[in-house]
Amino acid sequence: MALLTAAEIFEKSHDKRSSVYLTQKRYTEADEVNGPKDAQNEISQFSESTPALSNSNITRSTKNYPILIRITDGNSDKSKKVKISTKVDNENLSKFWKEYTQVIKSGATGLKKKDKSKKRKKSAK
Repeated sequence: MALLTAAEIFEKSHDKRSSVYLTQKRYTEADEVNGPKDAQNEISQFSESTPALSNSNITRSTKNYPILIRITDGNSDKSKKVKISTKVDNENLSKFWKEYTQVIKSGATGLKKKDKSKKRKKSAK
């Protein structure tokens, strides 16, 4: 459902020549008072560094988190702005990435390629 809407957003933005904003981040359930439930004593699962303090009780996370995907159009009028978001679980991630990349590639057809010949000519002189 979200990918179909994303394709529509790309199509409309191509017609209007407007922007599309994509964001991806780790999804954690948040407690408004204490912050994320499971991240209070953990550092990021992607961090390779050890805690700065040797006596710290912060440990490296071993959990797999779902990913939150958000797509919005570039409309500055909040009443007309289209926003979609979806949460993707780890089990469905590889299938989602395949479909998601196809939608993005089909939506990015109007992009211009960089002209690298000017840089090459300047560096050759």
